[in-house]
Amino acid sequence: YPFTPLAEKGMVDLVYVYYMNDEATMSLALAQQFIKMYPYSKLKGYVYYMIGVVGFDDGRGLLQTYAPYDMTHHDPAGYTDAYINFEKALALDPTGAFVPDAKRRMVYINNTVAKHYYEIAYFYFKRGAYNAAIDRAAQVVRDYPQSESTEDALVLTIRAYKTLGLNDQAEANISVLRKNYPKNKYLVNMRADGTVPSMFDRL
Repeated sequence: YPFTPLAEKGMVDLVYVYYMNDEATMSLALAQQFIKMYPYSKLKGYVYYMIGVVGFDDGRGLLQTYAPYDMTHHDPAGYTDAYINFEKALALDPTGAFVPDAKRRMVYINNTVAKHYYEIAYFYFKRGAYNAAIDRAAQVVRDYPQSESTEDALVLTIRAYKTLGLNDQAEANISVLRKNYPKNKYLVNMRADGTVPSMFDRL
C-alpha cells in the first residue's frame, strides 16, 4: 500500500535492484521519484548515495568501466555530480553502512578531477599559454586542496609566474608550497637566492 513503511523500503530496494541489473536509468528515475515522495525519509541518505553511485558509473562510461583507461582525460562532469550526491548522502546519514564506500569514491573523484584540470594546466604551460596555465592550476589548488595534484599545481603556478616575470605572485605561492610541502623537490633544488636551476625540473 502506498506510503507505508514496507512500500517505502520496497521502493529503495528496487533502486538497488535496478542498479545491480544494469538498468541505471530506471534506478536513477526511481531514486529521484523516491525523494519527491518521501522528502523526510530516514532512507533518503542511502538514496542519494545510490544516485551518486549511478552518476559515478556514468562518469566512467562503458569503455572506461570495462577497459584500462586514464580517467583524467575524461570529461569530469559526471564525477562532479556524483560527488555532490555523495556529500548529500553523508550529510543526511553520516553513520550509514554506505559511508565508507561513499568516502572512498569521493577521494577517487577528488584526485581524478584535480588531475584532469592539472593536465590541462600543464598542456597550456608547455605551449606558452602561461595565464591559462595559471588559471587552471589555481583551480586545482583552490577547489581540490586535498588532492594528489595540488602540490604539482602549486609548482606549475610558480613556474608560470616566474616565466611571466611576476615574482611577487611567485613568491606568495612559494610560501604556500613551503608551508604545506616542505620536502618538495622544487624547494630542495632552489638556489640560495631563490632562483630555479631548471624550468622543467619538476614537470
